[in-house]
Amino acid sequence: MRNFLTLILLLYTSSLCAQEWLPFADLQAGISLKYPPDWENRTDESGRIFFTSPREGDKDPFRENLNIGYKSDEAYTSMLMLEPAFKILPGQLQKSFKDFEVEKEGYTKMNGLDIYDIIYTGKMKDQETQKLRFIQWFCVHDSKLYTITYSADALNKSFINIAQNLMRGITFKQ
Repeated sequence: MRNFLTLILLLYTSSLCAQEWLPFADLQAGISLKYPPDWENRTDESGRIFFTSPREGDKDPFRENLNIGYKSDEAYTSMLMLEPAFKILPGQLQKSFKDFEVEKEGYTKMNGLDIYDIIYTGKMKDQETQKLRFIQWFCVHDSKLYTITYSADALNKSFINIAQNLMRGITFKQ
């Protein structure tokens, strides 16, 4: 029995390691990262980058996704200049949601950059049937304001570790 459990553990670990993540780079956005091969990747006409989870069956109501948007402006020199906007952000978000709740907010660091991090849940007012969870990061690099958002069904935590690895794996180019 012990050998059987060891074999199962080895097979499971090797299948995780065998899944090589795919490289992604966008020179216009100035970012690179790696993403799981079973996730879809696309960029829309505005330059927003999307990574979408696989379906978890025929009845999967929501495909979790990570999206990265950015806006270039020479005025974006530091996170300090954006602090007033972050102070009012929860109130602004609340206008778009029913049952809105901030789970966490504050500043952190990622790859040497200051990040404003907010995690919130709610039902979008135009689609009040499903409660969603958002992990949203804002940062400034090289005169660009980046908005990095993970969206998920609030009850589904199956992709949270992958999403956090995706977010932490973003590198910014000079």
